[in-house]
Amino acid sequence: MEMIFCFCQKCLDEIDRLCREGDSHPDYLNAYSGDLCSNCGRQLKMAGTRKFEVEMLNVQEQDGVHQYTEYAVLRFIDETSENYLLIISCSQRKLTTPEPLAAIDRYDGVTYRVLRKMRREGWTPENLDVLILSAKYGLMPSGSPAENYDQKMTVARADELRDSVQDTLKAFIQEKHGGYQQVFINLGKAYMRTLEGFHWGLISTMEASGAIGLKNSQMKAWLARIAEPLSSEGHADVE
Repeated sequence: MEMIFCFCQKCLDEIDRLCREGDSHPDYLNAYSGDLCSNCGRQLKMAGTRKFEVEMLNVQEQDGVHQYTEYAVLRFIDETSENYLLIISCSQRKLTTPEPLAAIDRYDGVTYRVLRKMRREGWTPENLDVLILSAKYGLMPSGSPAENYDQKMTVARADELRDSVQDTLKAFIQEKHGGYQQVFINLGKAYMRTLEGFHWGLISTMEASGAIGLKNSQMKAWLARIAEPLSSEGHADVE
């Protein structure tokens, strides 16, 4: 049984009460804004990923197999996430090669040239994930296949994609072990409509603003900051 605690004083006291030694195993729970606390019933205002340990209770033996029908939370272990997520728009400029290409290689706008330059120089941060928002495909990982196409992101198309984009984003965040410390969003105005109303919870977000050149400058500065430990080892800076 999954248990969510809101960390009010009542729930902290309950967690302390449940803290005891015993056979336990680690598990992960992703809590979202709007979930109800299992202990006091309060609605959560924040989201996040918490590692917790549970003790298996109510052991029943059937045909020599132990079955555990209930769990009690022993303790939560806060984990400082050092993962980063970049969300970028597709680009009108694309490589026209007929063979299948990963989206990060298919699109050929300035943003993609910056990211590919990082990759060529071997200093793309291992803790960086990139999601691409496409008028044709919706939200997809940068390694997903993309064909050569011509479809613009209109207001109507953005509104059509909103639910699927947010479902995909929520699932992507939920499946990320440890969650994300920060998300940088570099999207055009129409693309941003797909994220309207999305609940980021505990995740810090930064949104590029201004003209295209200024947005890319902000993105490059952000990438340089999170990749600083790598660049200090002798790799080139982002240009």
